Amino acid sequence: MCVRDWFLRCVTPFIVENPGNRFLRLLPELVALLQHPKVVFVRCDQCLVGTRWRKMTCFLAGNIDPEDMVKLTCKCSSVGGRCDRTHLRHQHLIGSDGTGGSWTSRAQNYPKKLVNTLAQTIFNAAAARKLCR
Repeated sequence: MCVRDWFLRCVTPFIVENPGNRFLRLLPELVALLQHPKVVFVRCDQCLVGTRWRKMTCFLAGNIDPEDMVKLTCKCSSVGGRCDRTHLRHQHLIGSDGTGGSWTSRAQNYPKKLVNTLAQTIFNAAAARKLCR
């Protein structure tokens, strides 16, 4: 039995992060997994959870309440090249950030709001299944 089948059979909540790379969704195993009724794929543009950059991050989740997954779903329309949250242009992740670091290094970590939402989502799903005390 593969890990995927075990998670689904045991109704264990799981979230797999995919940094906007569409190739992961093309894998036959994941295409099959997405057909499962307890599995969803959501997109989160990090600008809408507190960053200056758009950085699309996708999550494949299973055995989690769809209402909790809605909290992770946020797509910036970027109308006119401007962020829906700040109405400013998104920071491009190239070059130095002015403090000697690079923008790409700064963008490696998830914003705090996203981290808290991910943690609360997993906790809620585990608590609903009495997997945590």
